[in-house]
Amino acid sequence: MAKIVTHHLNILESSTVTSTPSAATSYPVYRLYDRHIGRMYIAGSAASTTIHVDQGGSTIQEVDKLIIPAGHNLHGLLCTLSYSDNDSAWTVHKQWSQNGSAIIEEAFTAATHRYWRLVITSPSSAVQIPELFLTKAYTWERNPESLDRGVYPVFNVERREDAAGRPRFVEFGNSRRARKYELYKVHDNDNTALLALNIAWAGKKPFYLKDHDADLIFGELTEPLQFAVSGSYIDTPFNFLEVLA
Repeated sequence: MAKIVTHHLNILESSTVTSTPSAATSYPVYRLYDRHIGRMYIAGSAASTTIHVDQGGSTIQEVDKLIIPAGHNLHGLLCTLSYSDNDSAWTVHKQWSQNGSAIIEEAFTAATHRYWRLVITSPSSAVQIPELFLTKAYTWERNPESLDRGVYPVFNVERREDAAGRPRFVEFGNSRRARKYELYKVHDNDNTALLALNIAWAGKKPFYLKDHDADLIFGELTEPLQFAVSGSYIDTPFNFLEVLA
């Protein structure tokens, strides 16, 4: 069983983000960090594309993972993630040839630098990316016990009855994955991380969770974390529901 991992940070949200070539009309660069994986950023032409991130001079945050959800068109392309401290001298930090169109999850050595850039080389059509997460992963120190973990789908179906009492079912879309965890005696690092996640989520900002089966899911808390405090320990339910594109 894998340890649960959460990723609530995306440094693009607090940075100046530009792309070369510029984004196509109606597919702006801010779609890379709007937490809406159903809306696409598209480069303005079929050329090597650079997404440039400047965190500014005051708050520079550490990152150790890149996540791009399914829906991109990067299959078969060389992708290079680099960093810089002066926007002039660049160091390659992670490079891969993308295989497939599923979700991309690339971990790398944690690093803290003002500038980052992702270069996608020689695409045959304009680069399309629904979201770009440059994030810091947090691995829970202790998973909930097996009896305190719920794993099930939430069906997007409405049940109705006709005048004779016969049921009718209306399916509005795909089911969503749900994870329900009961957390007991959480303390120290996990306590701090959960508090930070709850504040960052703020009721409106979905994030990535890698569950105890190592499935990476984009979703949201269905309710704020409810901390019951006992000394230096906390108890809280952690109810997570997938957000679809």
